[in-house]
Amino acid sequence: MRLVSLCSAVGIAALTVTISAGAASAAPAHHASRLQSRHAVSHVTRHAALSTTRHTIRRVDHWYGERHGASQVLAATQARVKRLSASVATSTALLPADAAALGTVLAADLTQLQADQTAVSQATTRQQIRNALASAVRTGQGAHLAYELVAAADRLQGAATELNTSATTVSDGAAALPAGTDTTSVTGPLADLATQTASVPTSAQAAVAAALAIPAAPTGADLWTAGRTAGIQLGTAWKALAAAKADLGKAKDALTTLQAAGTTATP
Repeated sequence: MRLVSLCSAVGIAALTVTISAGAASAAPAHHASRLQSRHAVSHVTRHAALSTTRHTIRRVDHWYGERHGASQVLAATQARVKRLSASVATSTALLPADAAALGTVLAADLTQLQADQTAVSQATTRQQIRNALASAVRTGQGAHLAYELVAAADRLQGAATELNTSATTVSDGAAALPAGTDTTSVTGPLADLATQTASVPTSAQAAVAAALAIPAAPTGADLWTAGRTAGIQLGTAWKALAAAKADLGKAKDALTTLQAAGTTATP
């Protein structure tokens, strides 16, 4: 009986030890499994975050390059238009009314360039940056074209005024010739000169109107139309001036001949 009890006790103890050992060995394995799972999840999360961050940084850096380059072009364009504005404000060659109107146009161009600069800084795509840059470039071209056309028109008008002044001098010389002198050879060309110079302001102002009509942020068609329209008018004015110069030359030559004849005829 004692032997049976002892065997039972030993069996129970052995079973207890076996169970305890199994539980003890299972705990580290379960813990290791949980650690591995956490490590795997953490690794995947970090990898995804790093991949996203790298992608974002690469994209932002790329836009920064586009934005920076566009901003430099815009700054240079703004500087050129500002120089044009300063030149207009201090110009003595431009007619006052034309200078004032051109100054208004250039001010609008500067406002548009500032809007383009803002568009570049706030752009979220490459195409938006390029669109704003293209708009700014055309605005700068429009400002320069308007300035050149108005300046050319006013130079032609100034040249017409100078021809009229010279014609007055020649006319005064003819009037000073001895009484009875036939001055038709002088007055005829001077009359033609007056007709030619009188047409210059009309054509020149039509060119100015075309130039001032160039809008801020013009299209390529706007620039082409303004250049062509103003160019035709300036060409017409130039031809009239060329004819007037020829008439002035004829009048001067005739006056010189008459003056020489009068001097020879004087006793």
